[in-house]
Amino acid sequence: MTTLEGYNLGGEYEWLRERIGSLRAGGHGEARAVDWLGEGRVLGAARDETGRVELFITGPEVVASKAEVRAAMDHGNWSDASGMTVSATRLRLPGAPYFDQVAAFICAELLRNGVVDDHAAAFSRTESIIALAFRRARQGDSFTLGLAGELLLLRALLGSAQPSQRPDILQSWKGAGRTTRDFQLGPVGVEVKTTTGSASEHHIHGLAQIELGQSVDGEPETDLFLFSAGVQWLDVGLTYGESVAGLVDQISAILAEPSRAEFAEAVESYGSASAADNGLRSSPHFERPFSITFVRLYDMSDPAIKLPGTEDFAAHEHLVKDSLAFRVLLPSRIDGDVNPSVGLAPSVDRLLVRARYAGH
Repeated sequence: MTTLEGYNLGGEYEWLRERIGSLRAGGHGEARAVDWLGEGRVLGAARDETGRVELFITGPEVVASKAEVRAAMDHGNWSDASGMTVSATRLRLPGAPYFDQVAAFICAELLRNGVVDDHAAAFSRTESIIALAFRRARQGDSFTLGLAGELLLLRALLGSAQPSQRPDILQSWKGAGRTTRDFQLGPVGVEVKTTTGSASEHHIHGLAQIELGQSVDGEPETDLFLFSAGVQWLDVGLTYGESVAGLVDQISAILAEPSRAEFAEAVESYGSASAADNGLRSSPHFERPFSITFVRLYDMSDPAIKLPGTEDFAAHEHLVKDSLAFRVLLPSRIDGDVNPSVGLAPSVDRLLVRARYAGH
């Protein structure tokens, strides 16, 4: 049985945002302090012990039609401070940085859709908004997601290389600028793609990202790899997992001056490259933890990879080929254990060997 402390409160979106922002974290286990919103004890909000917002809808069980929403719901009996038992459906919202505002918006929509009078119909009318919020929370912002993949590879390259090689490794990171390669290890080009999905499905901006050609440093490329990383954003406040902030600190600790200062400048340059983000540290996902779900390094020169090339568009003389954008879905296995390399350490070792770094 769960302990609830209820309050008869109501209001519009701004008031809801203020009330949810002031919710205090619950105790261990299932103990909660719930604020009841709107008329009666129909819609309530609380926090669990980690600070994640939960919504409660009293009455018979609410059944979601969308799998991602249904997985975050349960139904049970709860008791308030007076000992009154309340039957309610609980919706556990993601622990993303901005979800206080999202929770307030969801509550406002539930109230607007008549949750006090018909909780099932109101939830049904609001569920699409809830599902969209869940998907956005899983994805994070694409800006920080992309940087996370690049920093994962940079940290691994620096950690595996000899100390004397680290300045060159740092110079190989091109992601902070506007180039066709995220890394240029001499004649070896590397394009980094990061996803929150379970497969190596990525958005490609132009044929140059998947086509062997001239390196960004001017010498002919001998190899082109696509580094595919899968990550899963974790709830805010968790003390385990990776984070962009942690990767920045760890890479800085590996480097000696003047490389450390060069790295700091590159990170700041990366952060200011997107006007929408107003700098890296303003991203709500800068310190949010994430786990690595997979790492695959694809040799893009493998003829078994079936993708278009420049020659396929030779007849289209009025087409701006650099403007092409499309998605690719690369299988987890293309050529046995050869392509792709699986795992961070094997992928990094392969890159360093192909780039002919001494000691590898």
